[in-house]
Amino acid sequence: MAIKFHIKEFEFQNNKIERIKIIISLNLFNKFDILKIKLNSEKIKKIFNKSNKKIKIEIEGVKYVIQKTYIENISITAKMGTKNPTTTAILVGISSSVLAIILARKVKYSKYSIEPIYQDKNYIYLSINCIFKIKLVHIINIIKKLRKEYQ
Repeated sequence: MAIKFHIKEFEFQNNKIERIKIIISLNLFNKFDILKIKLNSEKIKKIFNKSNKKIKIEIEGVKYVIQKTYIENISITAKMGTKNPTTTAILVGISSSVLAIILARKVKYSKYSIEPIYQDKNYIYLSINCIFKIKLVHIINIIKKLRKEYQ
């Protein structure tokens, strides 16, 4: 059994999230989705506004989750630009290389494009569509570790 996150739409432009649609489901035998929760930007804002507690993120927990996460497919579209065209070219080249190395090791089916924007302003656009899973056993192990630290 695993928890499956399907990010149908995620668009980020100039420090603002434009659109977001996420489906979280409980996946059985890597075939069937038992329980589905659909989230959009309004629902996510309500959730964060209601929770007044600060979330403490442990680096080791995040590393563990990333290592145990299985990414089925991912599609990334990015557009970057700075005021200086040379900086833009170097930034796009480095970003493309790093992204290719990360995706080659972790993802079976990946598609990405990073386009330079040569204008006289700082600009960033990011669009992501992906499906990733994490087994319930790994989530339970993280919860146990966190509970031991707080007791």
